[in-house]
Amino acid sequence: MPEKGVGAPRSARILRRAGLSPYYSEGYHPKPVMEFAPPLPLGVEGLDEVVDLALIDEIEGSDLVERLRSFAPEGIELSLIHISEPTRPNAPSR
Repeated sequence: MPEKGVGAPRSARILRRAGLSPYYSEGYHPKPVMEFAPPLPLGVEGLDEVVDLALIDEIEGSDLVERLRSFAPEGIELSLIHISEPTRPNAPSR
């Protein structure tokens, strides 16, 4: 039976198993810096979900896809990865 969803804790585990180094939040309980799309209404199946995450190391898109696919739970498919210009999360504003 496929997994029903992938939340932040499971996503962090997938990143760690894939050998990726995400930026972490500051504070007492640091968490990987990632933003999920707003939740879907009850009973609606998500077929095109979006997550933004910040990685420390630069990585090629095809390599990123392969690494994530090899550790994603059954039923989770990666269809598109867009790599944007690097920025530093939590950078102080000027």
